[in-house]
Amino acid sequence: MATAMHVTDASPTRRRQEIEEWHSSLATRTDTEILGVPTGATRAQVKAAFVSLARRFHPNSVAAAEGEMRHRLQAIFVRVTEAYRNLSREKSPDRTLASPAPAASALPDTAARRERVEEALLLARAYAIDARWKRNAVALLSELVEQNPNDAEALAAIGDLYRREGLLSQAESMFVRALAADPGMGAPQEGLRSVRARLVSRQTPSRTKAAPRRGLISRLFSVAR
Repeated sequence: MATAMHVTDASPTRRRQEIEEWHSSLATRTDTEILGVPTGATRAQVKAAFVSLARRFHPNSVAAAEGEMRHRLQAIFVRVTEAYRNLSREKSPDRTLASPAPAASALPDTAARRERVEEALLLARAYAIDARWKRNAVALLSELVEQNPNDAEALAAIGDLYRREGLLSQAESMFVRALAADPGMGAPQEGLRSVRARLVSRQTPSRTKAAPRRGLISRLFSVAR
C-alpha cells in the first residue's frame, strides 16, 4: 500500500517536489493511502493523520505559493479533507461530520478542550476552501462560538468566511467581536481594515461617476463662452 509521503528536508526545492508528487498521484490513491493509515485504522489514527496532513498542505503553508503551486496545494488539501470525511463516516455512520468528536463544551477547560477547538478550526478552514463544504465550515465555527462566545479564533474565521462571500456587514461584526475577545489578534485587525475599506468604497461610486459629468458640463460652458 502506498503511504503518505513526508519530507524532512524543508528546502524550497524539496517542498515543491513533494507538492508536485502528491498532486500527480491524487487520482490514483485510495482514502487510506491519502492519509497514510492502514485499512481498519481507528478514528484516532484517522484524525491524527488528517490534522498532520492538513497542516502540512494548507494553501497558506507555503508563504510564497502563488498561481499553479497554490492551486496544487488547494487540490491536495481538498483531497485530504475528502479522505478524512469518508473514513470518518465509516467509523461513525450515525453521526454528522460537523460534530466529529465530543463537543468542546462537554470537555473540561484543559488541553483536551483546546485540541478539540483546534481540530474544529482546522476542519472548518478545510471546508472553507471548497464551495461544496462551506455550510459545514459555518456549522462547525458557529458551534464553537455557541460553546464559547469569546473564542476569538472562531469569530475571526467566521468573519473571514463572510468577507470572502461579500457579506461585509456580517464580517465586520464578527471581526469586531473577535477583537473584543482578543485585542492583540492580528487576523481580525487586518480583516476589519479590509472590510471597512470595501464598505467605504461601496458608498462612494456615485461621487466617482459624478465627477466626469461635472467636468463635461464645465467644458461645454467654456466652449459656449
